[in-house]
Amino acid sequence: MIHVIREKATSQQIAEMLEDLENYIKLAVDVERGILAGGGTRGFVNRCGRLL
Repeated sequence: MIHVIREKATSQQIAEMLEDLENYIKLAVDVERGILAGGGTRGFVNRCGRLL
């Protein structure tokens, strides 16, 4: 599951982002806007970046 996060991630959000890959979370971060998109499968990283 992918989450777009603007504040501290909750334990539930982290657990949901871990569901796809189990050992790590793929992230895309927009530092200027303070937004993080995380989760998804290996091929989904580019889509996370587009969500931002």
